[in-house]
Amino acid sequence: GLPTPYVLAYVDLPENSVRVMTRLDQIDPDDVTIGMPVELTAIPASATDETWMFAFRPRERAQR
Repeated sequence: GLPTPYVLAYVDLPENSVRVMTRLDQIDPDDVTIGMPVELTAIPASATDETWMFAFRPRERAQR
């Protein structure tokens, strides 16, 4: 399963005016704010297989 707690949020994609419900990664639930900048990332879907899924993470915490 997924580590808990995890955050589900709506993210607006400005390129095409689409809103998606997605997981936010690399953030404590108490630190989430409306309008915070995020970027797309890929994360393991589970700890037991090699399947990946898309998620978003805070832009300022992105690993570069």
